[in-house]
Amino acid sequence: MDRESTASSRKAAAMATYRKRCERTVLVQLDSRVIYRREYVIDMLHGVVGNGNVEAVGQLEKNWSWEVVFKESTTKEAFL
Repeated sequence: MDRESTASSRKAAAMATYRKRCERTVLVQLDSRVIYRREYVIDMLHGVVGNGNVEAVGQLEKNWSWEVVFKESTTKEAFL
């Protein structure tokens, strides 16, 4: 395999991973008048979808906007 085709296949694999992750991601907007600690958000998610169903949780803006990546798209749908 030459250098260009290797780079092209890596890019295609990265884009496929990105698309799959986007399909499992949801943006959660919480009440901006309340301060949320990361552990509270994680506890809420575990209470709703169970332990082991969340891949990643990231704070986006001022403690009230969070990005959640679920392990399965079906879990995302159940959460919504």
